[in-house]
Amino acid sequence: MRESPVANLWEKTKFGESILIEFNSVSFPSFGVYSLINWAKEKGYNIVVVDVLDTLKIYMGHEKIAGLDTGIIDDVTVIKIGGRIEIGKILARILITEEKLLENELTRLCKEIKKEKTIIIILGIEKVLSLYSTYTLDVLSLINFILSFIGEEWKKSFYFINVDMMSHLPFPVLQLLEEFATTVIKIVKKGSVLHYTVLKALNVELDGFEGRVNLKALKNHEDFVS
Repeated sequence: MRESPVANLWEKTKFGESILIEFNSVSFPSFGVYSLINWAKEKGYNIVVVDVLDTLKIYMGHEKIAGLDTGIIDDVTVIKIGGRIEIGKILARILITEEKLLENELTRLCKEIKKEKTIIIILGIEKVLSLYSTYTLDVLSLINFILSFIGEEWKKSFYFINVDMMSHLPFPVLQLLEEFATTVIKIVKKGSVLHYTVLKALNVELDGFEGRVNLKALKNHEDFVS
């Protein structure tokens, strides 16, 4: 198989990192999620997806329409926050209620899933931040909770965040996340090509990295993974 530049991104990040993947509303982050899951499976890592308000189902829908194999998610552990659509192996369902209750339940589940090397993929967290946007202390508490996992070497955490949905928050939440994230990757769609650019990286080999995915050329998952 040929080497994939995008899979190279996932490989060169380090365990213990919290990686921020930024995209706008027209940039198809679903293909990045697909790439990440396939890479993690080929490496034999444990995979956990934190799915906020059925974001995972929407992304799998994109991939199905594109002709990719959405069966990759069938045996992946999923923690659902809100939403109602069954997808993957559901470990737990958490209601979007008070921030502290959400944090406590996620802490309990992290202790339950902590084992060998694990890839944690968080989808739609900006939706929770938006719901809490009128409660500044709740937003700050949730961000502090997110950042508290940096340095735990049993996992890599990948946060896919729609930056368009962050613009209305009452203070610079995105900039705060960018400051403390160990790696920041930006996805930009230009025509039929998705451009992946590393804005900052703890691994200096990744700093300034650029990779591309041509949507017109997609045929199968080998376009994403090595």
